[in-house]
Amino acid sequence: MTLRGCTVKIEQLPESLSEKQSRLLLRKLESSINIDRPSIVLDCSKVRRMDRSAINLLLCCLEEAMKRNGDVKLASVPQEAEQRWNSAGSTVCLKSSTRMLKR
Repeated sequence: MTLRGCTVKIEQLPESLSEKQSRLLLRKLESSINIDRPSIVLDCSKVRRMDRSAINLLLCCLEEAMKRNGDVKLASVPQEAEQRWNSAGSTVCLKSSTRMLKR
């Protein structure tokens, strides 16, 4: 049996993630998502402010990755952002691992 290696793309999210910044980030991640079995980790350690469009962006990234048998994970999610996702009902979809990328 041969195991195939997997490349993980790690992307640092900015402190504030507005609709415009979300679109720019999606364009930046497209090449990493449009492959077979993409694996992306979004480092949220600097995120302080996030609107609904940003949550939608994260769900879109996850959806596109899942279409290709891949995954998107969140790392170092600040408590405020996690509460925002909880209130939006998104926590079931987006897996958060605060132990990843610990500084």
